[in-house]
Amino acid sequence: MPKLAAPLASFAVLLIGSTLGCCPHRFERPAGPAPDPEMLLERAGKEAAGLRSYEIMARARLFSEGRVLKSDVEVLARRPGALRFEVVTPTGDTLAVLRTDGRRFTSHQRGDAVCAGGEACAANVARVLPIALPPAALFDALSGRLATLNGAQRAVEWDECEGAWRLEQRDAVERHLAWLAPGEVQPYRMALERDGVSVLVMEVSGREAVGDVALPSALRVELPDREEQLELDFVEVYVNGELGDELFDPVCPHGTRFQELECPR
Repeated sequence: MPKLAAPLASFAVLLIGSTLGCCPHRFERPAGPAPDPEMLLERAGKEAAGLRSYEIMARARLFSEGRVLKSDVEVLARRPGALRFEVVTPTGDTLAVLRTDGRRFTSHQRGDAVCAGGEACAANVARVLPIALPPAALFDALSGRLATLNGAQRAVEWDECEGAWRLEQRDAVERHLAWLAPGEVQPYRMALERDGVSVLVMEVSGREAVGDVALPSALRVELPDREEQLELDFVEVYVNGELGDELFDPVCPHGTRFQELECPR
């Protein structure tokens, strides 16, 4: 299939302060104790609950192996983890599509005789948009929202260099970090480590009201383990529309040969 992970290698510099060794000191530390992480996640969850679905048309640029790959991407998403990613030409023709109902997925590239499918694990769902998160977490991340790492140890502390609150969630495999402005419950930056390896850093910018919820106007994603960077600029955004099951049904085009893909273990 194409990469935005071949139109976008199947889908800009982040962390400038860390890369250059300087501290941005974005905000002044407010008086009083650090926010309680459980209460912070509860408030974030209540805010996020107002977002039931979204439709996004975005311009995507993938910086990979010294090349810049560009494409338009249509994203349909419905809570908790139904997702559809479609790579399209400027005239609206589909080049590649991935569908998941949150449990199973299929992906297909135009003209390919093979349609891939299988369990909707993070690695499989990242075949078009190369952000390796499970479907429910990806729903939250693309809308610039905190995801809860179930069963994790949690802590909030003030990041002196960044000048922001830093929420850490950690279990035996993953470490999630999120940086928040004082008084905010949704982050402007998120990071993910798996087994001690940095796999994702996402910068959220330009939150704008769409209906009664706020969504980013752009995402900048660094993928250190792939040595790639992805930029998504949102062009059109619609929220809380009725998105039927048929949009996410993980079926293959008629006449294609199905290939089951295993998840990494």
